Amino acid sequence: MAILCFFSVWWYASSKGAVSCKGLKDICSCYNSEKDHLHSYLVQTLINFYLHLKKPENVAFIRLIIEQAQKNPDLALYIHEKGAHFIQITIAKALECAHLQGLVDCQNPLGSAMMYFGILRDYEWRIIMGLEIDQPEQEVIKYIEYCVDHFLKGHQKV
Repeated sequence: MAILCFFSVWWYASSKGAVSCKGLKDICSCYNSEKDHLHSYLVQTLINFYLHLKKPENVAFIRLIIEQAQKNPDLALYIHEKGAHFIQITIAKALECAHLQGLVDCQNPLGSAMMYFGILRDYEWRIIMGLEIDQPEQEVIKYIEYCVDHFLKGHQKV
């Protein structure tokens, strides 16, 4: 939930003129099956998210939104619908496109998109809670690549 909260925060704030939407697009762009390789696209999206998440100003903003969302259910719903759901749909559409092209077997693209975002869950919570990441960035990237490899193996045609 928190990984998607970050996306939601950017979306909500940009819709209110508080930040540029560029931050959201820098994390997750639309998938173009003619030029993007699905594996690279999925890896890069998670790397982009991780690098944005590590920025102190982004962590502080996420913490503020989480606190305010607890007090305001309408804000929480709005943030989820305009941010988290939007990003899930973007990844789900990439998976659906790859499915239709016969590259993967993905019967439930939205469910798979939710699973995909779980890859960074531990790192995300550690960062939000102020705990150190005790791995060099290159090790985190290797972990992301490893997880995306297995994620896509789970979607191989049998």
